[in-house]
Amino acid sequence: MSIPVDSADSANSSAPSRGENDSASRHADDPDKMAVAHPEPDGAQRSFGAVCHGVTMAACLMALAAPVLALCFPDACRLHPNLTFGALFSGKNLDGIWLSAGNSSAAPAFWPTFLEGLAVPDGLALAAIALGSSVTLWALAPAAWHWRRKGNRVYAGLALLVMGLVALAMSGLVHLGAG
Repeated sequence: MSIPVDSADSANSSAPSRGENDSASRHADDPDKMAVAHPEPDGAQRSFGAVCHGVTMAACLMALAAPVLALCFPDACRLHPNLTFGALFSGKNLDGIWLSAGNSSAAPAFWPTFLEGLAVPDGLALAAIALGSSVTLWALAPAAWHWRRKGNRVYAGLALLVMGLVALAMSGLVHLGAG
């Protein structure tokens, strides 16, 4: 035999509901007595996360558009996109990719090529790579400012050190890796 349950009757029931015994539900009306689940992140963490999110989204959108533009306008590119993608997928190194994509010499330096070719589709791809790779630099700048303003010189100094290392790696003065 089943007993029908009316929603109005269950709301007026004196039986304890699930979760009524924990402190957050007992003190829901008194914010001073409610338990805090986690501390609020400080301004440095929030600004770091916001800048990481924004810069990464911008780099992703640029990286999404660049190959489409390169394949739609192959004559406007410095490197022929079909030959470039073929060399990438066959596992060639930097000079091999550059030579197989229709150039007569080895790959030039990154920054002059990047700065001269921003208006072409593969220049947009280079900008997306540079922006996405340097997200730490852009995100640490406001975080270091917050830490310095709060008087935490150690964190501010470490942030500036990491920013300097990223800038050196981007400039090509520091090169770590195989080959």
